[in-house]
Amino acid sequence: MQGIAESEILEMAVKIQALQRGYTSPRNEKEIAKLVLSVEGLDLTRLKNAIDTGGDHSDLLELVYSDIDDKDIRAEILNHFVTRSAKFEKAPIRVLSDVDDTLYASLHDKRYPTSSLYPGVVTLHEELQAASFSEQSHVAALVLLTARPRDKMGVVERWTQRQMTRKGLPQVTVLSGTLFDLRSHEAMALRKFTNFQIYQELYPEYVFVFFGDSGQGDAILGRMMREQLPNRVVSILIHQVNDRLPEEGTRTFDTYFGASLSLLSLGLLDEAACARVYQSSLEHMEKIVFDSNQQMRAAKDALERELSRTSPFFLERVAALTAK
Repeated sequence: MQGIAESEILEMAVKIQALQRGYTSPRNEKEIAKLVLSVEGLDLTRLKNAIDTGGDHSDLLELVYSDIDDKDIRAEILNHFVTRSAKFEKAPIRVLSDVDDTLYASLHDKRYPTSSLYPGVVTLHEELQAASFSEQSHVAALVLLTARPRDKMGVVERWTQRQMTRKGLPQVTVLSGTLFDLRSHEAMALRKFTNFQIYQELYPEYVFVFFGDSGQGDAILGRMMREQLPNRVVSILIHQVNDRLPEEGTRTFDTYFGASLSLLSLGLLDEAACARVYQSSLEHMEKIVFDSNQQMRAAKDALERELSRTSPFFLERVAALTAK
């Protein structure tokens, strides 16, 4: 049950973000700490999420690890997150995702026109959000782990956020890399893991699902997550865009409907949610301008192959949904 009004939570988040922009003085740091330490439980979760969805690069990670220089204040805030964050009988899910060839066709995937958002991806993320934390607003449904270089002014992160909003994925948090990280797939994976490692400390009340692709080291990243933080990551799902063999402990998928079936097997989604992902995938495919009829047929065949592997009961549910 919410203790503080939503408007007050948003007002606190706006004040904190105003204090962190530009030069954050020692006085500003103390004022930020006073605000953060004044809330706990579900209200603290709501405040953290509101800071993270402020619409620019001034997010929670930036606040704690960059804008606050006083190590004692940072330690006090992090300890507050650990000891005073909400406790749930079933931990809500925070979704992490790569961008290129994971959310839309980009570098390696030629099965769809370049820049095409993958069918079903928006619905799947909406279903995961609803299943894990349906009663709360201002929940960042998606955290982007990307190797795209970060700049001091946050131009790249803001551009990425606007791009995601246009594609139907608003309120994303962007955790970027550096130019040096682009030197190899291993370096990109290490940077993404480092970002995840410090990010998960901000949200001890959550568990995480990670979506990546087989083209740029995301399977390596997934293995690192499961080996070093197994209690925080409940599933690694890798979009198969080439012939690389999957890493042990990861699940691969060709379509987001296939990804939803993996999440169904883990108890993270129900059959109704998967049926809605399938239906939205069909509708989305009809709107894509494919490069050729062969490309379109291959995309539809992949979706139908995954549907054919489901139970007769599920097929009936999909038929009923399609008939509406």
